[in-house]
Amino acid sequence: MERLFGKKRNVRQMLLGSSGALCIAVLFCAPLRAQNKSTVTQCAGQALTVRFQVDCSHVADPATKALCPVFAQNQACKVFPAYQQITGIHLQDWCSTVQYVIYDKDKWSKSGAPGGAGGYTVGCRTQYMADYSLLLKSEIGPYDVHEILHDYQIALGALPYTHILFAPSMVEATRLIGDSERYAALMKDTRRDMDRIQDQLERRAVAPDTECLDAELTTEFSLYLKDPNNVRQFYLVLTHDGEMRTRDPQSRFDQMYDKVSGGTARPYLLQHGCRFF
Repeated sequence: MERLFGKKRNVRQMLLGSSGALCIAVLFCAPLRAQNKSTVTQCAGQALTVRFQVDCSHVADPATKALCPVFAQNQACKVFPAYQQITGIHLQDWCSTVQYVIYDKDKWSKSGAPGGAGGYTVGCRTQYMADYSLLLKSEIGPYDVHEILHDYQIALGALPYTHILFAPSMVEATRLIGDSERYAALMKDTRRDMDRIQDQLERRAVAPDTECLDAELTTEFSLYLKDPNNVRQFYLVLTHDGEMRTRDPQSRFDQMYDKVSGGTARPYLLQHGCRFF
């Protein structure tokens, strides 16, 4: 399930119609035959460095199951290259195969995912409820920019927070893959979340143990709004500064924010309880 700033995302869920027909550039514009599993190993005739597999055997409705190959194709040929561009991380160094297992809502309890989650990723394998994957409406058909980001963040080592860098990364990925409607919705909702958190920080209406984290989340998205290229700089600094990789997670990220900001982030982070410089 997508989360921005670690909270359940506010973007309204828009479900696809019941038709099994879907026109998409990489497939023929014709009714799609329902199939249990889809595998993508190349895009536009070029072999991929990572194989993508989507298992829809736990989805009952044929029309929903017919979206399985579209989802697989979008992950391999749109989302994968977008995150390669954003993070600079060679996913093949960590995942030879990215696997999705999709479940109907009434079968979700069999997935073993934590209660309250709509998606769960461990070791390059994602378990996803169909409502948040196959049934997610967009201009290009269903895709995922949330759970796959957990695979990329394996390369970052220990993290101060599970969903660190998620808001700017997901928004930028949505922009790069060309889903303008969803990009606008994510931008609107994330700006609103950031404004709310910023207001709470200014009023000292946050718990002491979450104040630094809230300041980090508003810092990273503010830097993204200032210059979308900053999200690439986040990953570049974290993955290419050998000395920084030896420091504790909180220190690494706070120093990264300060470096990308040109020194302006440090006073703000110190003001809100980040003592890791």
